[in-house]
Amino acid sequence: MLKAAHDGHSLFDLVDKSHRHEYQVPEFQRDLVWRPEQVRELLVSLVQGHYAGALLMLKLDPNLILEFDPNTPPFAHREIYGAPPLPSPATSTLAYSVLDGQQRISAVYYAFQHPNLPLPPSSKKRPYRFFLRLDKFFRVLLDLDPRDVKKEGVPCGKIVSTPFTILTQRPAR
Repeated sequence: MLKAAHDGHSLFDLVDKSHRHEYQVPEFQRDLVWRPEQVRELLVSLVQGHYAGALLMLKLDPNLILEFDPNTPPFAHREIYGAPPLPSPATSTLAYSVLDGQQRISAVYYAFQHPNLPLPPSSKKRPYRFFLRLDKFFRVLLDLDPRDVKKEGVPCGKIVSTPFTILTQRPAR
């Protein structure tokens, strides 16, 4: 029986569940293909509070599937890009197959966990790191001159809402 559910999760939950292999990618899905600029654009959208789309998951219920093993058909699975390798045999009793949203989940996982892997995986480039520019954040979010913050502290009444870009990217050294 199929049933739709809406479960809101934080980015930290998403990263944690990916790391613990609760979110897995079926082998029929393509590999991560996003470039660093696309990851950065997603992160900026998330920081600005924009809608980033829904995720479509299929719950892999061990009660319905005899001994779910992510390494065998009908759905052989792999870990989210950058997560530790899936154990064999499977040790997780709760898992979800990511049917739509794998690029976004992998991008967020990569940015938060910064694995020592190239981005995208098919490139021969070095890993990337994503940084939050706090100086721009405070200047725009609070509409302050950074020199005033050092002298007076941050007044709570100065919060404004304007679009801004506060993320930067660069290859790891």
